[in-house]
Amino acid sequence: MKRIDRLIGSLLVLLLLAGASQLLAQTEDKALGGKETAVEEGVTAGVVASYLDNMGYVYEINTASNVPELSLTIRGENNQYDIRIFIDDERKVVYVCVNRFLYCPTSHPRHSPVMQRLMELNWKLLIGKYEWDKNDGEVRLSYTFSTENGVGYDAFETCFQVLIMTADQHYPELMKLMWGGPQEGVESPKIKPKPEAKPQPETKVEPPAKEEPVVQPLPQPEPEEPEGEEPEGEAPEEPSPALTEPEPEPQTEAE
Repeated sequence: MKRIDRLIGSLLVLLLLAGASQLLAQTEDKALGGKETAVEEGVTAGVVASYLDNMGYVYEINTASNVPELSLTIRGENNQYDIRIFIDDERKVVYVCVNRFLYCPTSHPRHSPVMQRLMELNWKLLIGKYEWDKNDGEVRLSYTFSTENGVGYDAFETCFQVLIMTADQHYPELMKLMWGGPQEGVESPKIKPKPEAKPQPETKVEPPAKEEPVVQPLPQPEPEEPEGEEPEGEAPEEPSPALTEPEPEPQTEAE
């Protein structure tokens, strides 16, 4: 990712320098009383082929149609990519694309999340954009050069290399998004962890105490009450005075 940022920074510096030099040339021309001139350099299939030669790539050229086409295969860290370059002289553009990058038709079960992710990436990309063909579901990563003022080698090399590295960087993520599994850059649903059970204090289980046999006391014989005695606690009944006999008076010898 840092390498891509450095390449983008270099490209911006080159574009600023190119714009400054062109503005300076126009200013000098005005100062000399001449007309404004635009730098027009024809970008042909031969020019682009020379750029690929300098970068060390092997390619094929097809000039049978009105729009010449160059094709080559580049092996990245994560996949092998089919690169196509079209030189449209009528429209003054050079169209570079990673051809058949993915296939995601509308019938694909994960079509919606894939399209959403592609749009999120397009929002962040400075060089390149993802395109989708609704007819067959093909996804491309492309970049278009304007050839109104020509295309220099440094600008072409930087954009070309950034395009390939961007495709190689996003390929694993998009493939995982299409066919399942975790992917980078996409938040997975958060699952709340189950609350951990609080540790319970350990309880010591003591062995049951041995039960001592209960000894029942022998039954004691009740004490026998003596005859003629009143039971304790009850006072003897006094005889009624009316029923008592008078005692005889003692006799004297004088009589």
